[in-house]
Amino acid sequence: MSKECSVEGCGRPHVARGLCRNHYQNAKARGAFGHNVCAIEWCHNAAIHQGLCRNHYARQQRKQDHKNRVCVVEGCSKPFFCKDMCSLHYGRVRHHGDPGPAGRTNAPAGAGHLSKSGYRTVHHNGRNMAEHRLFMERHIGRELLDSETVHHKNGNRADNRIENLELWSSSQPAGQRVIDKLVWAREIVALYGHMPT
Repeated sequence: MSKECSVEGCGRPHVARGLCRNHYQNAKARGAFGHNVCAIEWCHNAAIHQGLCRNHYARQQRKQDHKNRVCVVEGCSKPFFCKDMCSLHYGRVRHHGDPGPAGRTNAPAGAGHLSKSGYRTVHHNGRNMAEHRLFMERHIGRELLDSETVHHKNGNRADNRIENLELWSSSQPAGQRVIDKLVWAREIVALYGHMPT
């Protein structure tokens, strides 16, 4: 018959040094068998290397590895942040699916940016405006009216070639009398009759 744990009232079978598995592990962690205790103040596990327990030593090694690692994107030497990339390239992958080139790439001055809705926005005459509206204004030689919109024929909101743009109007007569429609029709012809196509 196997011996019981020497701790009073335990009754479990002993594993080593007269103690059951639980009491042996606790005693070992406290340094009762001549082991040093982990240097971390609140940790009572036995020190195995450089004064640290197994867990704290492994944690320290991971931190050291992270400090020495750099981004895997070719030409980038920034420190590792996540998934083998620096924070810049990791952010690009999260937002665009591609890390892009090394370093920061800025668009040329005046190139604008894409809005969340997909339209290219540019800075013009001290204000930001949609590039497709600016191109249409230049094409027709005047500012757009509030009732006018610019439509992208192929559905690509960033394709602002003039051949892909159409001028649309939401203007309509205020009433339904024939005279009102004729007045409105003359205004439309006067406004758009000599416009480039």
